[in-house]
Amino acid sequence: MLTRTILILVSVLPYRSLSQNYPFLKAVDITSTVSYDTSKSLYSYSYTLESAKSNVGSIQKLEMDISRGPNTLNLDTTGLTFDSEFELNNFRERYAQLSSKTVSIGIPVLPGREWVGMLTNRYTVSISADSAFIKPGGIVKSIVITSRGLPSIRVCVISPNFQDDLLFPSIEDTSANAMTIAQMDSIRDAVNYHGWTIGPTAPPVNFTSATWLDTLISYKHQALNLGWIDNQGIVNSLDQKLDNAKSQLQKGDTAAAKNTLRALVNEVEAQNGKHLTSEAYALLRYNTEYLISKLH
Repeated sequence: MLTRTILILVSVLPYRSLSQNYPFLKAVDITSTVSYDTSKSLYSYSYTLESAKSNVGSIQKLEMDISRGPNTLNLDTTGLTFDSEFELNNFRERYAQLSSKTVSIGIPVLPGREWVGMLTNRYTVSISADSAFIKPGGIVKSIVITSRGLPSIRVCVISPNFQDDLLFPSIEDTSANAMTIAQMDSIRDAVNYHGWTIGPTAPPVNFTSATWLDTLISYKHQALNLGWIDNQGIVNSLDQKLDNAKSQLQKGDTAAAKNTLRALVNEVEAQNGKHLTSEAYALLRYNTEYLISKLH
């Protein structure tokens, strides 16, 4: 049975403020699954957030990096849909300004009317609730974004409901309770959960099979380090197939490389939910299939 690893990153603050009852998110399990609609050429990224019972605060927001690197494809927006007019209008307004640095996405499904999704100037997508926050021990599903972007490993930040007026003194306070803006910002960051998930990325403009295979190898290493692959025998088998495919490509034997990569996809399919999490499965399957489609 596969065990999902939960990363816990909390900043250490050197002042008395840590003794306060701030809404720390000590642990959050974020699960991502990916599917592909061949008729629309769209990937669907579905997210589930589960808050640990040990958390002090209630989850209010998920923010995920969707930045686009230099020399990558400007992905088509055709077929992208949105949960409401708000998300659609936000996308139209923001994407016109951010398209050179942001992967195009749709936000077709949110957990409820109290949730909103938007692009930010930080080249992220923010999914947040106005109310009905996720309490410790609670879970929320049905967060879906769509994109033509391929699955990749993305940084995410999950933030609690943080009421400044109740937790911080006034900025005009000159008593012993006074805090600087820098201290307040540091606390706001420390209460967040910082982790990794799967999200869309834009492939390079100048695609080369050897470089993409190196990317696949890197994804496999990172998936292992993140606990998304939990069996060394499976790791060794995947490594062998990736090394064989690399050698075959170097020799110019494209047909043999495609067969080896198809065998890798078959193994990934067989291990999905066993020794590969849904994150490792999406990462390896769809990026391998993209490489196969580029081999002629």
